[in-house]
Amino acid sequence: MIDLHCHLMPGIDDGAASLDVSLQMLEEAAASNISAVCVTPHYNDEMTCLEYDRRFRILVKQTLLQPIRLLRGMEYKYSDLLNLDEFVTLGGSSYLLVDFVAPAIDLRNVENHVLELKRKGYRVLAAHPERLFDLQDIPALKQLARRGVVMQMNTGSFIGIHGDEVKKMAESMLRCGLCHVVASDAHGKTNRKLFVNEAMNYFRSNYGDEIVQTLFHDNSRLIIDGKVPDPVMPSVSLSPFDHIRRLFVGA
Repeated sequence: MIDLHCHLMPGIDDGAASLDVSLQMLEEAAASNISAVCVTPHYNDEMTCLEYDRRFRILVKQTLLQPIRLLRGMEYKYSDLLNLDEFVTLGGSSYLLVDFVAPAIDLRNVENHVLELKRKGYRVLAAHPERLFDLQDIPALKQLARRGVVMQMNTGSFIGIHGDEVKKMAESMLRCGLCHVVASDAHGKTNRKLFVNEAMNYFRSNYGDEIVQTLFHDNSRLIIDGKVPDPVMPSVSLSPFDHIRRLFVGA
């Protein structure tokens, strides 16, 4: 798995507070069979592309003994996109990780700017929309998806870490085909850990192994390669009979 959204860079934002915390996060990632992590701090005015590269190179040197490959990335607010000409993309791909920060924006007004970014060679990966929007926003999110916006959901959202309403929204978006990839959005805190194994178990128990492969492995690789991720439209959750059958005869 490539974790596309992780606040691993120490002392920058509300993520890892120190290098020790960063190292603990990498140990957890290795235990979760994560092969690579995009280091995605929140953008601010001081975090220019040059400053990011400087700090990224330092972090790579400090974590050389860890078995995890570090990739570049940044989490931008939608308003940042309106004011910047240069970006740190995910792993050098064409994808920008974007937090749409509702209710400050109207999704219906975003389409033109998404198309403008596409003309400039960028694609948009929407960060944790299930935490930002409500069920009534799903039609607008579908329209953005039709325009090429890819949806990244958080591991913690599916296991109730962010509350019942977020879990309900995550499951609704999943059933609507609006979950393209799952990432941790880990911040190094107790309630903002990676939760990768827990989320994989949730998907495996409720939808089967194939969706785990697509959402956690295949689509993250396609995004880093600058490609369009595979569509995900799960069937209904597995029934109790299905769970029993899987225990005895496999998937």
